[in-house]
Amino acid sequence: MDMILKPILKVISYVNIVFLTALTVVTVIDVLARYVFNTSLIDAMTISSYLLACITALALAEITYKNGHIKTEIVYGRLPPNLKSFFYSMNNLIASILFFVMAWFSYVKAAKSFKRGVYHGWMQIPEYPIKFIFTFGLLLAALTFLLLFINIFINKKDFSKEGK
Repeated sequence: MDMILKPILKVISYVNIVFLTALTVVTVIDVLARYVFNTSLIDAMTISSYLLACITALALAEITYKNGHIKTEIVYGRLPPNLKSFFYSMNNLIASILFFVMAWFSYVKAAKSFKRGVYHGWMQIPEYPIKFIFTFGLLLAALTFLLLFINIFINKKDFSKEGK
């Protein structure tokens, strides 16, 4: 699993850094333009929301892979190792299915946006590239959950040592 995901996630991490830098630059220019020139950057909100959508969607897979989601383990921490393994695997399987479904619906919306030629703002920024990037992020998160599910059975994760 590491051989497949690590290189992809590393590249996507660098892409996310570029998107985050662009978001920061757009925000700084917009704020400076408001104070210095008493006007805002044209379509700054549209550009910022598009960049934020890209950053969020592309970060999902890496956060999932690194087990970085926020979770509460009030009940889970008291379960025996076999039940922990069962719930962990079911969680990954259900999450994978849900993310595949979300990716499918996102793809359908992106394709419709591409066919109709939906544009936003004064600069007529196309909507479909962002929707396709969002779909890719959801699909990558779904594949990550699926690979984590498969990895449970390959590596037989030991839940008895967790948290000690």
